[in-house]
Amino acid sequence: MFCKLVKSKMYLVGTFTMAVILYVSTGIQFWLTKYFIEVLNFEEHDVFIAYAVVSFTGPTTGCAFGISLFTQVAT
Repeated sequence: MFCKLVKSKMYLVGTFTMAVILYVSTGIQFWLTKYFIEVLNFEEHDVFIAYAVVSFTGPTTGCAFGISLFTQVAT
């Protein structure tokens, strides 16, 4: 069963995509918010608003435009 999954382009692309999304969102949430507040002296409120916008638009854009790329790569 595992060999079938590893040979499947669709599975590999989907898994890699989810890993990248989680890595980037964790970086934005933890490191960048702290950096903007402590080093760049942004207001905490502004940083949280920016994080909310990025967190919403990233997955939404990925769903809207990523499916065509996913289909092209996986086939």
